[in-house]
Amino acid sequence: MMQRDQQQGTLTDARATHICETLLSQITALQRELATQPLRKQEQAKRGPRRQAIGELYQDLAKHQDWERRLADKLRDANASVDMASTPAVRQQYQKQVLALEQRLARCTKARERIETTISYREKKS
Repeated sequence: MMQRDQQQGTLTDARATHICETLLSQITALQRELATQPLRKQEQAKRGPRRQAIGELYQDLAKHQDWERRLADKLRDANASVDMASTPAVRQQYQKQVLALEQRLARCTKARERIETTISYREKKS
């Protein structure tokens, strides 16, 4: 910016001083922010995670319900594939997929239940 102003002949001493002071204050602010970053992380760890708004909880609940439904559909399809497997090796591969899907579905269900518990607790408090 200063080079452009100087090339155009519009750079005055007051303008150059202002630009330099602005730049210096921005650098100082960045240095302060970097210096306090570890302290901010410690404070945030003490406070715990950010409390979600009730609307965000309902959005998360809807997402988890959708994921749960889709995982249940995939699990049904995978179980059908196990039954229709032509060789023991293929059957074993499908069984591994079924196991992985069951584990994912269990984690998803647990997360959904945790969200539902949080929502009901928050609604009772308010």
